[in-house]
Amino acid sequence: MEKTVWTKKDYLVVALRILLVVASIIMMLFIFSNSLKAGEESSAQSSEVVEVVQKVAAVIAPDSEIANATGEAYDKLHGAVRMIAHICEFTALGILFSWCASSYTLHKKAQIYPCVAMAGVAVVDEILQSFLPDRAFEFKDILLDIFGGAVGIAVAVLLVWCGCVLYRKSREKRAALAQTKE
Repeated sequence: MEKTVWTKKDYLVVALRILLVVASIIMMLFIFSNSLKAGEESSAQSSEVVEVVQKVAAVIAPDSEIANATGEAYDKLHGAVRMIAHICEFTALGILFSWCASSYTLHKKAQIYPCVAMAGVAVVDEILQSFLPDRAFEFKDILLDIFGGAVGIAVAVLLVWCGCVLYRKSREKRAALAQTKE
């Protein structure tokens, strides 16, 4: 029986895979923890974010509608903040899921797994909310989550592709340099 010899690269790949899986799990737990908050708590949390947005807007543009939003304008801003939160959470998760898949294979068809996983997490996220007071299953939120995940997957694929191109070019340069020295 042959003994497999692991290289430094093998250990780094395994470490990267573990890191990406753990980061993905942490991100899913963060998303689900937000879903498990009751309606009042969730609304209060996003209201705090709206206050920060308004304070920043007041510094940048003190006379802006965002800085001075009240009533219906505040409600619209609050809705926009919640919508952006959905997209941002799932963009981060999409990046992590895609990088996880890419750490195992660079085959293009492998990106279907992050897409399916993203849709599954989005549906589970909304199902969790349906069991809580003042929360509801919103199909619109699933679409926002899937959109955010798709953006994340696209960004991750683009970054991996750029990394591969840069690595290939640097390897070609080193090979050409080595040939000129011979």
